Amino acid sequence: AVLAADGYGAVNLQGLSEYTAARRAGVEASAPSGVKGNFDLSKPTMWLFGNEAQGLNAEEKAAATMRVAVPVYGSAESLNVGTAAAVCLYASAMAQRGVSR
Repeated sequence: AVLAADGYGAVNLQGLSEYTAARRAGVEASAPSGVKGNFDLSKPTMWLFGNEAQGLNAEEKAAATMRVAVPVYGSAESLNVGTAAAVCLYASAMAQRGVSR
């Protein structure tokens, strides 16, 4: 799967991580809003990250299976690209190792 990190993405990374963990544990779970098909974050995944000023362009977003937003809490408007990449790659790594949180 190809995932695009996008602050306005239809899929929430936290929900995607929880969904994958539930499926790996054998628990029936409804896919989060925006998830396409039978997606599993524990499978090989390629992430796309854009620059901090403009993000990904329309062609890059269109190439992705899904656009995923990293939830940001508090007063921050967004994460810088390095932080967003670390959070997304960590979520993939933990899913691939069977760690739910």
